[in-house]
Amino acid sequence: MRANRASGIEHSEEPRWRAEKQMWANAKNSLSSKIVDFLMCPSRRHIRIFSAPKASVVADCYAHCSMRQLLYNNLNNNTMEQKKNILLHIPHSSTAFPEGSGYTFNDLNDEERLLIDYYTDGLFAPLHSSEQISDIVFPYCRLYCDVERLINDPLEEEGLGISYRRFTRGHPKTRRSFSTLSSAFELYADHHATMSKEIVRKQAPVLLLDCHSFSSLPNLLNFNPPNIDICVGFNDDSTCPSEALIKYIVQYFQSLGYKVGINNPFSNSKTFEVPVVYHSIMIEVNKRLYMDEQSLEKTAGFDRVRKEIQALYDYLLE
Repeated sequence: MRANRASGIEHSEEPRWRAEKQMWANAKNSLSSKIVDFLMCPSRRHIRIFSAPKASVVADCYAHCSMRQLLYNNLNNNTMEQKKNILLHIPHSSTAFPEGSGYTFNDLNDEERLLIDYYTDGLFAPLHSSEQISDIVFPYCRLYCDVERLINDPLEEEGLGISYRRFTRGHPKTRRSFSTLSSAFELYADHHATMSKEIVRKQAPVLLLDCHSFSSLPNLLNFNPPNIDICVGFNDDSTCPSEALIKYIVQYFQSLGYKVGINNPFSNSKTFEVPVVYHSIMIEVNKRLYMDEQSLEKTAGFDRVRKEIQALYDYLLE
């Protein structure tokens, strides 16, 4: 038995390692040639930075999520008839704080409350989850941990990174925060591992829908909100869906009478570094379409918008 000091992986059979390496090489056309990501193994709480091509190294970084078996299943089934799959990522709907944090929703001030994507878990969640469409909802308030942020995100300078740290109004030397960096990053890393596992588990092609809403009122993220009903965002990289799919989604909402912004007022879509090909697109709904931002209550528009989103899923899965 030999140990790889760099990764902490133990290999008992050299032929097995060779077979895994060959499997990875055979699948290189369908997998990313290089994988670079910051991940935390929940079992060890160590941050890993890794790069392919060794399948055994990649699998170990996701060991807590049984990523090894998921990767192999994905590789072995890549010749099967492919079905479309949708994974809904709903990161900002919660108003809850972790037990023991000492905070609740009532501790948020008015400008902080504007940042929550109220009811998006109900607005976007599929009426019936299946192998083809499922959702993952982050269970805590974004002001405790924002899983959409990047590590070393530029917004850290404004106190709007993974753990929000802002100067208290009227007290420029006092930082207002609801979490420690370590507690927030632990949740961040676990969520990213969960999402990565699910993307790999689903049979390609996978379309990740990054599900949000945005305020029609001036707020910390958008001081001058435009007159937009629906925002569709995507990245300028390999995760960008086809032009035809983007056009279809835009025209779908336009046909319902909505004013659609493309990468406006928000741009890009959340991605996760995994060794499989997938696409990601963001859909943001203006809160004025489905709720009263003063009372925070749903309006009659909620059911209408929800049905329209559900119908979009049906079209995308055809």
